[in-house]
This record gives sequence, structure tokens and C-alpha cells, in this order.
Amino acid sequence: MNPVEILSRLISISSENPPGDCTRIAEYVANLIRTRTKARVARQKTPDGNVNIIAVLGRPRFFINCHLDTIPAGSDRAVYKLRRKNGKLYGLGATDVKGPIAALLSALIHIPPRDLMLIFSCDEENGKNTGIRAFLASRYARGLAAGIVTEPTLLNVVRYHPGVGNFERSFQGRAAHAAYPALAGLPPAELA
Repeated sequence: MNPVEILSRLISISSENPPGDCTRIAEYVANLIRTRTKARVARQKTPDGNVNIIAVLGRPRFFINCHLDTIPAGSDRAVYKLRRKNGKLYGLGATDVKGPIAALLSALIHIPPRDLMLIFSCDEENGKNTGIRAFLASRYARGLAAGIVTEPTLLNVVRYHPGVGNFERSFQGRAAHAAYPALAGLPPAELA
């Protein structure tokens, strides 16, 4: 299959977020990988009931991630049909990121890599990132050293991607509301 055929099929499958259900597109991706490659395919459930697809070749230390969901289509249902205009392809998600998914799947079929993990994650567009969070918390993420996230960047290499950071901070003292500073052992606030 060539990337345009794959892209046409991907665009025809709704994966709008909201509502964010990636089940149908995930099944298409998983079935294509299972039937056309030698990759081991895992279907990873997320806590919100959605699904990631993970394809493993060899013993990967490197991964490529694509998200399966798109922005909402609005009222224009024509966006679910791949269109060609002035040498460019148009359809919902063609750039972000069904085009990269199609290119990656076509390459995987025609030039099988060694030692690579592919992650097709759900729930990127609304900012909750439950798909990639579930992946990072799983055994699949262990041992990976680096990866590529397929987001449109005007063909510029970007070294960082929005992520999640957790910080913990401890403070000494007694808890009290600012309206009652005496509870914390502080002098009463002067009235203005």
C-alpha cells in the first residue's frame, strides 16, 4: 500500500477529540501492521477506556510516536474525504498527524526497520494526554533511550515537546488562613 491509499483510509475514520474515541482508527492501524509486517502488536487500554497501539520490532531503544485523534470537524463532513488540490492533499488530520501515520505505516510495510517501537497514542488533542501517560507508566516504556514525536513543525527539527512535569515541595510551619494569622503564630494583620 502506498501512503496516499493509507492516508485516504485514515482520514475516512473519525477520531475527533472531543469526544476522543480512537477505537476504530486504532483497530485499522493495528490490523494493517498485523497483516503487512512482522511487528508484534499490543493493544494498550487507557484508564479512560480508550486505546493505544504499540508495535515492536526487535529490541527497541528508540521509538516513534503518532497520536490518533484529530481536532473536531465541525459541520463540514467533506473533511472525511481525502482531496487533492494544487498538488497538495487535504482532509481532517492530514497534517496533524494522519499524514505522518500514513508515511510511517507505508515505510514500515516496504522497508521493515530493526529494533524500533511505534506508539500510536490516543487523546493528544484535548491536552489530557491519557494515551501517552498510560504508555509512559507501562512496561513498554522501560529501556527506551530516545524518540521522535510526529507533530507538524514546518519541517523544523524541534528538540522538545510539551510534556508533563511533577514537582514536590515541602514547607515548614503551621497551616492557617490569611484571615486568621494568629492560628499560625503570626501577629494579626493590620486593617487597611
